[in-house]
This record gives sequence, C-alpha cells and structure tokens, in this order.
Amino acid sequence: MEQQVPSQFTPFIKDGVHQLVIGNYAGLIADGRAAQWPEDRLREVIAEITGLQGTLVDLPDEVFEQRIAIQRYDGSWQVDTYLWTVNGVSAWTIVLDIDNKL
Repeated sequence: MEQQVPSQFTPFIKDGVHQLVIGNYAGLIADGRAAQWPEDRLREVIAEITGLQGTLVDLPDEVFEQRIAIQRYDGSWQVDTYLWTVNGVSAWTIVLDIDNKL
C-alpha cells in the first residue's frame, strides 16, 4: 500500500544518501545498508552520476513532503527517491528497503 514516508524514516533516508554524498561506501557496506554492493561498483555508479550530472548533494527537505513509500505485507517498506546533484534533481534513483524495526 502506498503512503507518505513515515517521519521516523527520514533520518535513516537522509543519512543513507549523505553517506553516498561523502563517499563512505565501505561504511554503507559494513553496516549492511549496501551489503549486496561491492565497494568498487558503488564508487563506479556514483562517479557515473557525478560525471553526467554533477556532484551529489544531500536531499532537500521538500523531498520528504513528496516521497511515497510502499508498505509490504510483511511490514517492511520500500522508498524510492531521486538523488540530487549540485544541478538539481538527477535522473538517478535510490531504492531503500526499510524493515519494520525502525
């Protein structure tokens, strides 16, 4: 079922994107948020985005007023959001899977 992103997820989403912005790929992998991604591949994808659309920046607050989350039957959530660069919203998205323990 689609609904607005629950406010308790905002810090988790902001921090996950911020870790990409600062290049903390190893940290995202180590804490399990990007466990399925090899660090080199994350670095390549972010380099591709920045090469085409500019340096990544943290998500603006208005993103959270518009984001829609999908709650799954098991109680977990999926949030898709566009990444932002110094040039504005990019064509790239990030999919965040959030379990129901947050």
